Amino acid sequence: RLNEGGMSALFPRWYTLAQRFGHYARWGVLIMLMLISSVLAVKFKNSYRWRAGLLRDYSNDPFLRLVGSRQGLLLVCSDTPHLHMLTRRPVLFEGISLDVIMYVPDVAPEINRILKDVYGMDLFHPPPGRHYGALVRNDGKELWESRSPRQWAEIRKKYAVTDIITYPDWTLKLPIVARNDQYILYEIRSVDSGNGGR
Repeated sequence: RLNEGGMSALFPRWYTLAQRFGHYARWGVLIMLMLISSVLAVKFKNSYRWRAGLLRDYSNDPFLRLVGSRQGLLLVCSDTPHLHMLTRRPVLFEGISLDVIMYVPDVAPEINRILKDVYGMDLFHPPPGRHYGALVRNDGKELWESRSPRQWAEIRKKYAVTDIITYPDWTLKLPIVARNDQYILYEIRSVDSGNGGR
Protein backbone atom coordinates (compact mmCIF):
# COMPACT_ATOMS: atom_id res chain seq x y z
CA ARG A 1 0.00 0.00 0.00
CA LEU A 2 1.41 3.39 -0.94
CA ASN A 3 2.07 5.91 1.85
CA GLU A 4 2.82 9.62 1.46
CA GLY A 5 6.52 8.88 0.83
CA GLY A 6 5.69 6.31 -1.80
CA MET A 7 3.37 8.69 -3.59
CA SER A 8 6.04 11.41 -3.63
CA ALA A 9 8.58 8.92 -5.00
CA LEU A 10 6.31 7.63 -7.77
CA PHE A 11 4.78 10.96 -8.80
CA PRO A 12 7.19 13.65 -7.58
CA ARG A 13 5.99 16.36 -9.95
CA TRP A 14 2.28 15.85 -9.29
CA TYR A 15 2.87 15.49 -5.57
CA THR A 16 4.77 18.79 -5.45
CA LEU A 17 2.02 20.56 -7.40
CA ALA A 18 -0.65 19.08 -5.13
CA GLN A 19 1.22 20.34 -2.04
CA ARG A 20 1.72 23.78 -3.55
CA PHE A 21 -1.78 24.28 -4.98
CA GLY A 22 -3.81 21.95 -2.77
CA HIS A 23 -5.71 24.85 -1.22
CA TYR A 24 -6.65 26.23 -4.63
CA ALA A 25 -7.55 22.78 -5.90
CA ARG A 26 -10.07 22.35 -3.10
CA TRP A 27 -11.65 25.69 -3.99
CA GLY A 28 -11.65 24.69 -7.66
CA VAL A 29 -13.47 21.46 -6.91
CA LEU A 30 -16.00 23.34 -4.78
CA ILE A 31 -16.63 25.91 -7.52
CA MET A 32 -16.98 23.15 -10.11
CA LEU A 33 -19.53 21.36 -7.94
CA MET A 34 -21.48 24.60 -7.53
CA LEU A 35 -21.50 25.16 -11.30
CA ILE A 36 -22.69 21.61 -11.95
CA SER A 37 -25.43 22.02 -9.33
CA SER A 38 -26.56 25.27 -10.95
CA VAL A 39 -26.75 23.69 -14.40
CA LEU A 40 -28.71 20.73 -13.04
CA ALA A 41 -31.09 23.07 -11.18
CA VAL A 42 -31.81 25.03 -14.39
CA LYS A 43 -32.37 21.83 -16.36
CA PHE A 44 -34.73 20.52 -13.68
CA LYS A 45 -36.65 23.80 -13.64
CA ASN A 46 -37.05 23.77 -17.42
CA SER A 47 -38.05 20.11 -17.36
CA TYR A 48 -40.62 20.84 -14.66
CA ARG A 49 -42.13 23.67 -16.73
CA TRP A 50 -42.30 21.38 -19.78
CA ARG A 51 -43.93 18.59 -17.79
CA ALA A 52 -46.35 21.03 -16.16
CA GLY A 53 -47.41 22.07 -19.66
CA LEU A 54 -48.28 18.47 -20.43
CA LEU A 55 -50.64 18.39 -17.46
CA ARG A 56 -53.01 20.98 -18.89
CA ASP A 57 -56.62 19.89 -19.19
CA TYR A 58 -60.16 21.26 -18.89
CA SER A 59 -59.71 21.84 -15.15
CA ASN A 60 -56.83 24.32 -15.44
CA ASP A 61 -56.78 25.57 -19.05
CA PRO A 62 -59.43 28.11 -20.17
CA PHE A 63 -59.21 27.08 -23.82
CA LEU A 64 -59.71 23.37 -23.10
CA ARG A 65 -62.51 24.23 -20.66
CA LEU A 66 -64.30 26.22 -23.38
CA VAL A 67 -63.93 23.38 -25.87
CA GLY A 68 -65.37 20.95 -23.34
CA SER A 69 -68.32 23.19 -22.53
CA ARG A 70 -69.64 23.29 -26.09
CA GLN A 71 -72.21 20.90 -27.57
CA GLY A 72 -71.81 18.23 -30.23
CA LEU A 73 -69.02 15.98 -31.37
CA LEU A 74 -65.56 17.49 -31.78
CA LEU A 75 -63.60 16.94 -34.98
CA VAL A 76 -59.83 16.92 -34.47
CA CYS A 77 -57.17 17.27 -37.15
CA SER A 78 -54.58 14.67 -38.11
CA ASP A 79 -52.52 13.51 -35.11
CA THR A 80 -53.79 15.75 -32.31
CA PRO A 81 -53.54 13.55 -29.20
CA HIS A 82 -56.07 12.73 -26.48
CA LEU A 83 -58.28 15.81 -26.80
CA HIS A 84 -61.29 13.80 -25.70
CA MET A 85 -59.57 13.30 -22.33
CA LEU A 86 -58.21 16.84 -22.06
CA THR A 87 -61.61 18.44 -22.78
CA ARG A 88 -64.05 15.76 -21.56
CA ARG A 89 -65.78 16.09 -24.93
CA PRO A 90 -66.40 13.21 -27.36
CA VAL A 91 -64.51 13.27 -30.66
CA LEU A 92 -65.59 11.77 -33.96
CA PHE A 93 -62.25 10.11 -34.60
CA GLU A 94 -58.70 10.28 -33.28
CA GLY A 95 -56.08 10.04 -36.01
CA ILE A 96 -53.41 8.62 -33.73
CA SER A 97 -55.55 5.54 -33.03
CA LEU A 98 -55.69 3.79 -36.39
CA ASP A 99 -54.09 0.74 -34.83
CA VAL A 100 -57.37 0.03 -33.04
CA ILE A 101 -58.30 -1.86 -36.21
CA MET A 102 -55.78 -4.54 -35.25
CA TYR A 103 -57.79 -5.23 -32.10
CA VAL A 104 -61.31 -4.66 -33.44
CA PRO A 105 -61.26 -5.44 -37.18
CA ASP A 106 -65.03 -4.98 -37.51
CA VAL A 107 -64.64 -1.20 -37.17
CA ALA A 108 -62.39 -0.92 -40.24
CA PRO A 109 -65.16 -0.12 -42.78
CA GLU A 110 -66.60 2.66 -40.61
CA ILE A 111 -63.17 4.13 -39.86
CA ASN A 112 -62.33 4.07 -43.54
CA ARG A 113 -65.59 5.85 -44.37
CA ILE A 114 -64.69 8.64 -41.93
CA LEU A 115 -61.13 8.78 -43.24
CA LYS A 116 -62.29 9.18 -46.84
CA ASP A 117 -65.17 11.59 -46.15
CA VAL A 118 -63.47 13.81 -43.60
CA TYR A 119 -59.70 13.47 -44.00
CA GLY A 120 -59.40 12.56 -47.69
CA MET A 121 -57.43 9.44 -46.80
CA ASP A 122 -58.04 5.80 -47.72
CA LEU A 123 -57.09 3.13 -45.24
CA PHE A 124 -56.70 0.54 -47.98
CA HIS A 125 -54.74 2.82 -50.34
CA PRO A 126 -52.36 4.84 -48.16
CA PRO A 127 -49.89 7.37 -49.61
CA PRO A 128 -46.70 5.78 -50.95
CA GLY A 129 -44.19 4.85 -48.27
CA ARG A 130 -46.69 5.28 -45.45
CA HIS A 131 -47.01 2.35 -43.09
CA TYR A 132 -47.90 4.08 -39.83
CA GLY A 133 -50.68 3.16 -37.48
CA ALA A 134 -51.73 6.81 -37.30
CA LEU A 135 -52.26 9.98 -39.26
CA VAL A 136 -49.33 12.39 -39.29
CA ARG A 137 -49.04 16.15 -38.77
CA ASN A 138 -50.26 17.52 -42.11
CA ASP A 139 -52.59 14.74 -43.22
CA GLY A 140 -55.76 16.39 -44.53
CA LYS A 141 -54.44 19.95 -44.14
CA GLU A 142 -54.72 20.92 -47.81
CA LEU A 143 -58.19 19.40 -48.11
CA TRP A 144 -59.47 21.01 -44.94
CA GLU A 145 -58.16 24.44 -45.92
CA SER A 146 -59.86 24.17 -49.33
CA ARG A 147 -63.32 23.22 -48.03
CA SER A 148 -66.09 25.79 -48.15
CA PRO A 149 -68.40 26.47 -45.18
CA ARG A 150 -71.17 24.64 -47.05
CA GLN A 151 -68.99 21.54 -47.46
CA TRP A 152 -68.22 21.64 -43.76
CA ALA A 153 -71.93 22.01 -43.04
CA GLU A 154 -72.57 18.79 -44.96
CA ILE A 155 -69.99 17.02 -42.81
CA ARG A 156 -71.66 18.44 -39.72
CA LYS A 157 -75.02 17.10 -40.90
CA LYS A 158 -73.63 13.64 -41.70
CA TYR A 159 -71.46 13.13 -38.63
CA ALA A 160 -73.00 15.45 -35.99
CA VAL A 161 -69.72 17.35 -35.48
CA THR A 162 -70.15 20.98 -34.48
CA ASP A 163 -66.59 22.20 -33.85
CA ILE A 164 -63.12 21.53 -35.22
CA ILE A 165 -59.72 21.74 -33.54
CA THR A 166 -56.64 22.25 -35.70
CA TYR A 167 -53.03 23.21 -35.23
CA PRO A 168 -52.39 26.98 -35.27
CA ASP A 169 -50.91 26.93 -38.78
CA TRP A 170 -54.09 25.45 -40.32
CA THR A 171 -56.41 28.09 -41.83
CA LEU A 172 -59.98 26.97 -42.41
CA LYS A 173 -62.80 28.90 -44.04
CA LEU A 174 -64.79 28.83 -40.82
CA PRO A 175 -65.35 31.24 -37.92
CA ILE A 176 -62.79 31.01 -35.13
CA VAL A 177 -64.25 30.52 -31.66
CA ALA A 178 -60.99 30.59 -29.68
CA ARG A 179 -57.29 29.83 -29.92
CA ASN A 180 -54.26 29.25 -27.74
CA ASP A 181 -50.60 28.54 -28.39
CA GLN A 182 -51.33 24.96 -29.51
CA TYR A 183 -54.71 24.90 -31.23
CA ILE A 184 -57.49 26.82 -32.96
CA LEU A 185 -61.14 26.03 -32.30
CA TYR A 186 -63.42 26.54 -35.34
CA GLU A 187 -67.21 26.38 -35.44
CA ILE A 188 -69.07 24.47 -38.14
CA ARG A 189 -72.36 26.20 -38.77
CA SER A 190 -75.35 24.36 -40.16
CA VAL A 191 -76.60 24.94 -43.72
CA ASP A 192 -79.89 26.43 -42.53
CA SER A 193 -78.36 28.68 -39.87
CA GLY A 194 -78.97 31.75 -42.01
CA ASN A 195 -77.30 34.48 -39.94
CA GLY A 196 -74.54 32.13 -38.77
CA GLY A 197 -76.26 30.52 -35.80
CA ARG A 198 -75.63 26.89 -35.00
